[in-house]
Amino acid sequence: MRFIRLLGKTCAAAEMGQAATLLVTNVVTTEDAAGYRRPVTFFNEQLMQILGLGRWETLDKARKAAIDAGWLRYEAPPRGIKTAGHYWVVIPAHAEGLDDGPMDEGVREPSLKISDHPSDDDGDDPPQIDNETGGSYLKISDDPSDHPSEPPSLTLTQEKKECLFDKSEEVGQGKTPKAKSTSKAKRKQASDHSESFGRWYSAYPRKEKPQKALEAFEKAISQITAQQTVVKHPDLTDESSAVEFLIRRAEAYAREMVGNERKYIAHPTTWLNGGEYDSEYASDAPPPRTKATAEDCAAAGYTMLEDNGDDN
Repeated sequence: MRFIRLLGKTCAAAEMGQAATLLVTNVVTTEDAAGYRRPVTFFNEQLMQILGLGRWETLDKARKAAIDAGWLRYEAPPRGIKTAGHYWVVIPAHAEGLDDGPMDEGVREPSLKISDHPSDDDGDDPPQIDNETGGSYLKISDDPSDHPSEPPSLTLTQEKKECLFDKSEEVGQGKTPKAKSTSKAKRKQASDHSESFGRWYSAYPRKEKPQKALEAFEKAISQITAQQTVVKHPDLTDESSAVEFLIRRAEAYAREMVGNERKYIAHPTTWLNGGEYDSEYASDAPPPRTKATAEDCAAAGYTMLEDNGDDN
């Protein structure tokens, strides 16, 4: 089905893990059997047995990974009520535009030659029929030219998040193609923001999944400087100013959350991806004006006039 083919085309297992991929595959096949008329329901224990998972924590981690990657929706049962959770799959935006054709390269099968007998390499005589099976003896050709070259390497492109083959010219010359890797570029980008992210992360009031938060932090910087946020920031056109802005907003949110339980503080990734840095917090308001005292006036070099109630 299309959903499973897109899982392969986008290398989803590399992004969210094998357990999460197996989970969404089980959900979509169950939905297919139900005619896609409703979400499908599972108990945690039931899914653990289906997926071969020994711990609830592993299932919970896989479920969150599939949700974060955009392939799964989940409604948990009300707390304290023993009932099944509701699941349904969705196709992420980055996978919607991909074609639904096969992702293989149409690699030829190894050439087969029919022989009279396994020890006979001549192959000129008509094939001998096996009296017991009614079939012919088959022998795989030993000629290297009859076999396809090594299968191309798979890589995940950063732009389209689609699995592609490296079709370099070396393939036609019988050489092993090299995989196109974006890991070095990703590591360089992460290192460029590691120091500024560390400052932001120290200011943020909840420490949770720093690697995911770093990715969301870099995405927020790009959106702010490119003016792609809901609230535009024409004065924030470079990464340095965007970083300082995010740090100030994290500090403001931290002040807002003083005294709140940890569970009520947004995850760093949620805060960043949701654009919460553009929210207004109580600490953003200017402090209330207070009446100056005689000491304040004296310190400023002024003499305080007594209020006699006469407006004139």
